[in-house]
Amino acid sequence: MNTSGATPRKTRILALLWHSPYEFIVAGGFRRTQEILKRIPDDVQIYAIDSSPTMLAETTSGNLKVVEYGFPQSIRRLDKKCFVQMRLVEWALAMMSIIYICFRLKIGGEQFDSIYVPSSEIIPALVAGLIAKSLFGARLILCNTNIEFYPHSVRRFLAYLHSMSDQVITLSSDLEQSLRRNGVKAPIVLNTVGLDLDLITRSISGSDNRKSYEAVFVGRHDQGKGIFDLVKAWGKLTESLPEARLVTIGISTPDYAKRLERLIAELGLGKRIILSGVVDEVTKLRIIKESKVCLFPSYIEGWGIVPQEALACGLPVVVYDLPVYRENIKPCESVFAVPVGDIEAFAMKALELLSNELYNRYEEVGPEFVRRFDWAGVASAEFEILTGGSHKAQGVVADE
Repeated sequence: MNTSGATPRKTRILALLWHSPYEFIVAGGFRRTQEILKRIPDDVQIYAIDSSPTMLAETTSGNLKVVEYGFPQSIRRLDKKCFVQMRLVEWALAMMSIIYICFRLKIGGEQFDSIYVPSSEIIPALVAGLIAKSLFGARLILCNTNIEFYPHSVRRFLAYLHSMSDQVITLSSDLEQSLRRNGVKAPIVLNTVGLDLDLITRSISGSDNRKSYEAVFVGRHDQGKGIFDLVKAWGKLTESLPEARLVTIGISTPDYAKRLERLIAELGLGKRIILSGVVDEVTKLRIIKESKVCLFPSYIEGWGIVPQEALACGLPVVVYDLPVYRENIKPCESVFAVPVGDIEAFAMKALELLSNELYNRYEEVGPEFVRRFDWAGVASAEFEILTGGSHKAQGVVADE
């Protein structure tokens, strides 16, 4: 108890961020960062270094200060012509920018108790975090939301860098095993992902249950998220339901966009698939609610926010049978898992749910099931880790 009358000292945390300006609204890892930093405890001060425009603009906590760094507009304009090369240039500039701001803070006399990299699979933030750890003599806490989308050699290198941290947070036992397989030696703590059920309720309130689309997909439009499997499955489904419409939401690189458009044209699905691109959060949730079924044939998931959001909106969900779902949504009777890569089974399960309006049976099941996923508990557990407290709220320490 403080009897001196002095204001108790806050734990000071330096958060190092980078995000794509095109995708952070719908990307799960970035959403997790946003939701956690909306819930900063009174005894914690966060100093965040983030790329411009910051994804924390709507976070109004007085305990959060954001410093943004930017890039020449020429990089953004060249993205469509040479995406990979420009992304590498942007990452190099991001790393230098974050490190420069850290040195400026050090020279200015700033001190921090912990360095926090909430998406440590992002290489510039990870490398800058290691330098900041040495610079400020602070604990380095990394949160890795996925590592499997990198080539094996890159995964091993990232695992080596993660092993130099004081602690690694990850989202599931499946991801913890992945990190260990790739060589991470640092202590690993599990802390999951939540849902903003209040936002979902507000976004879809007033809906008249009108269904504009037979199915919806949300996520990056790339191989890892199963976008090509989805299109092929939709081609099979429309053989039986020729008027069925699929709507997709999410970012696509120029290269993937061309491949996707070519496949849609080859299968004659131009009028049966609507590509919405990136939309704001409320629009995304309303589109989900206006759909009958959520289709999510992702091959790589750290947790899977999209299926949970669809369940919250009353949709049944068809997914590939990934191990991570056994830790969260698979027990829900609105979730239908088929063997990974089995496009025929995926299409047939979707067709079964759409036939005779079977999807209506699950309207109340999903919302009741996802009540257990709450951002408040996730944020509380995260700050227990960041402040060095005992991890009581939601996560558990994984075996080394």
